[in-house]
Amino acid sequence: MKNLFYILIFIPLSCYSQNDNCERGANFGGNIICLPKLDGYSECFHKPAIQTFLLNRNIPTNIDFGFYLNQTDLGILEKSGVYPDGDYIKVFGVKAIANLKADQSVLQMLINEFKKDGCDSLIHLDFNEFDFNVSLNEPPKCLKNYSYNNSSFSKLMLSHFIDDNGVSVKQVMTLNLLLLDERIICFCYYSEFRGEKSVELHEQKNNSILKQTYSN
Repeated sequence: MKNLFYILIFIPLSCYSQNDNCERGANFGGNIICLPKLDGYSECFHKPAIQTFLLNRNIPTNIDFGFYLNQTDLGILEKSGVYPDGDYIKVFGVKAIANLKADQSVLQMLINEFKKDGCDSLIHLDFNEFDFNVSLNEPPKCLKNYSYNNSSFSKLMLSHFIDDNGVSVKQVMTLNLLLLDERIICFCYYSEFRGEKSVELHEQKNNSILKQTYSN
């Protein structure tokens, strides 16, 4: 199961809508998954620049099928080809469980495995005492585990890497396991780390994403 954790995090063109709150429907494991409309973001998975971005970060065991970018960064990307270091959402699933009909018991089994990292002890995190240092290219550091509702599980993490422009970047990321349409779907939200406040803002925005996803 630890291998599954590292697999999850390392990062038709016409629109189909299940309802008015969906940007489009995406096929995963034979089910059509609603990709929700999210305030301030554009769902741009099929744009060539995004396909290149995802190809360079391809995880063979995962199936990517959604990508959201804030509208400002999308405009910059399309004009200059500069990729963002944060404020985007990747939506994907794991091939091995694509056809698994999931329910609360399946989600809970995955949650139990993810909680074995000891991160639960940080659930009432005191940011003044927490060490935000994370070495370059080491596995992401877990900051917090929590559940927004009984159909989700979120792991808040901090990573450090060299981006496509050769710049050292610290990034906040939340891996959200979601039970949607009888499948386990991953929404991974990324933002730049700019100190303690940026982590708090990241969590607030992640929860807004989940709220909008489950309001559909």
